[in-house]
Amino acid sequence: MNSTHKQIDEVLLNVRKAYRLLHDYQRMVLDAVGYIGSQLDISYNGGWSRFAGDARSGYAKLYQSSWDWLPMVFYEFHFVKCLGANDFLSLSFLIISDTGFIEGDDATNDKGNISAFAPVEKSSTKFAFIIRRTHWDRLEFMEDKVKMRDFIKEGGSLPDDRVTAGFVGKCYDLSCLASEDQANRVADDIVALAKANALPLERVKKL
Repeated sequence: MNSTHKQIDEVLLNVRKAYRLLHDYQRMVLDAVGYIGSQLDISYNGGWSRFAGDARSGYAKLYQSSWDWLPMVFYEFHFVKCLGANDFLSLSFLIISDTGFIEGDDATNDKGNISAFAPVEKSSTKFAFIIRRTHWDRLEFMEDKVKMRDFIKEGGSLPDDRVTAGFVGKCYDLSCLASEDQANRVADDIVALAKANALPLERVKKL
């Protein structure tokens, strides 16, 4: 019995460590997204969880997935600029905290089946941006594991139909947000890619 209590105590100790680590990780991501966004002439428009459901206060159900309580496992931060009547430019930052589901067993889309995920050691943590001349778009390709694998791999690309629609983007290891200099290079990439594709997105300041 004492051994069981000891094991539980060790698990709960690791849980506390994990939550504090998640706090620091998410603060880093939020600060980096805000920092890069502040350098561009486009306004923040909100965010959406792209893997988990919604566990809002007062509406959460006990039968919801555990992932619904961890929305930043895969999250989209959306920025938008009005260019004219029914004409918009969108910039999305995608946070993929764990690529295990994307790189796991193709035969299942059961997000709760962790055993079908790629092993932690063979998974990664990614950051990406996508620019397009439209308002918010569901980016439905993100629900396709094969298309997402093609996008998140080194030198990867967006699906052909999105490229044809004028979407452009780039994916990095999330370590690209670890320092101010690296975040500045991401901002440079965003502006350069927008300019190369005649998308009206400018650098307004460099902090």
